[in-house]
Amino acid sequence: MKVLPRLWIILLWPLLLASGARPATAVGDVQITFTTNPSQAQIRPHGGPTGQIAPDEAIIEVRDTRGALIPNVQIDFQMDAPQTNWFISTDVPRIEGVTLLKYRFVSPTGRQTFDYIFPIRGDYRLTIQASPLTPGAFTATTKTLNLHIAEKESSLVNLAGFLALLLGFGALSGFLIARSHLAARAGVAPAQVSLTPGALTLLIVAAAGWVAFLAYAEVADARETEVSLRAAQLVETASASNAHAKLKLSVEAPQTITPSQPATLIGRLTDANGAPISSVHYDVSVIQIEDSKTVFAASADSVDGTFNWTYDFWDGTEHAVEIVASPASGSAAHFEPLILEHTVDITPLAPPLRVKLLNTSYLTALIGLGVAAGVGLARRRARAG
Repeated sequence: MKVLPRLWIILLWPLLLASGARPATAVGDVQITFTTNPSQAQIRPHGGPTGQIAPDEAIIEVRDTRGALIPNVQIDFQMDAPQTNWFISTDVPRIEGVTLLKYRFVSPTGRQTFDYIFPIRGDYRLTIQASPLTPGAFTATTKTLNLHIAEKESSLVNLAGFLALLLGFGALSGFLIARSHLAARAGVAPAQVSLTPGALTLLIVAAAGWVAFLAYAEVADARETEVSLRAAQLVETASASNAHAKLKLSVEAPQTITPSQPATLIGRLTDANGAPISSVHYDVSVIQIEDSKTVFAASADSVDGTFNWTYDFWDGTEHAVEIVASPASGSAAHFEPLILEHTVDITPLAPPLRVKLLNTSYLTALIGLGVAAGVGLARRRARAG
């Protein structure tokens, strides 16, 4: 009779184990989410000086299988610009396919936010890796996803209006030219109206001349940019200090910083004796000076007191980098917050020759279509008359 209780215990033992408390995060059970505020469908790319586009909030969260945020997580984040579309260019073609943002930070709560103005429409490639600060807490997990940013409605309306204007200009020009040609040749059937060999030759010469001009301008611009790149300083430094701490910033790039050449921002905080200060909280902002517009802002903790971030200054104008260093929550370090401001010069770049030729081809084809429609309308009216 005493065997039965022991038998029940043996049978129920697996169930007792299963119902016991599980670790906060099982190995490999990590969920990385990326959301935005406003929602992705409402985000639009920048609108220039008068676009009134404010930074959008990006939210990264690392959770366990129960949906609880995982504290003390190291997050590596990288965002690449949409790839080049060889048939339709964006507003800033030089940054297509470029790494716009890459940085590492520590999230005490498992939730990290940053503000950013997305420069162009298209599919951004995001790579997010979450790693534990405590070895073995969970397995490092990487997630790759696409973030689609739609074009501004105002840009689509303006484009439609511009194309309609070009089409109308071509149609009106074709109609007036054909009508005067028909009037001068009243004895000739309207069906014989066509471009003369001389006019056709003139159009071909004009088109070839325009293409040659674009090529010459591209070569001249490339030479001027190359000279500027050689003469520019590749490493810039700035610092700020008080009685207890010193903050040093280095802005580095393999060549002059341009919209297609991101820069690396390296920060380091030390005490009065030059020893590193650990557990530092950084607030970093990037401001476009010309329009006084904040294009990027983030807050993050650093365990060793340093940060190494890659940022692309896609606007091609001067930017101010503002950094505030203060003790992180629970830090043993005691110092007054340090504020550092540094101006970064950006070398602007003209659109590539490919984009110029593509736009010229589209505009020429549209005007030509309008001219053909205008000539056809004039011929129909001549027949009816």
